[in-house]
Parts: sequence; structure tokens; C-alpha cells
Amino acid sequence: MLRRTYGRGSPPTMEGMIAAEHAPLKRRRVAGDRLEALREAGRPREHNTAASLPAWVP
Repeated sequence: MLRRTYGRGSPPTMEGMIAAEHAPLKRRRVAGDRLEALREAGRPREHNTAASLPAWVP
């Protein structure tokens, strides 16, 4: 009966069900962290702002 229900694998474990439940949250958190890193990388740093350039640079 279980083989017919679950195929060749075994029934799901509690740890597997918890991991499957938390997987979308983890992916969303990783995507948010990646987006924040991209924003931080695009933010001007002290060494390349307009105030740090020589006066002759337009």
C-alpha cells in the first residue's frame, strides 16, 4: 500500500516535511540578500564620489 502511494521512495519524514515547508522562505531570504548585495555594490563609495574627484574633472 505505501509503495503504491509513495512510489519507490519511502514515506516522508517529519524533517523532510519541515524542510519542504521552509524551503520557499529560505529561497526568498537568499534572493533578498542577493538583491541587497547588488544594491550595496551599486552604491557609490567614498573613493568614487563627485566630491573626491579632482577639480579639473567635469
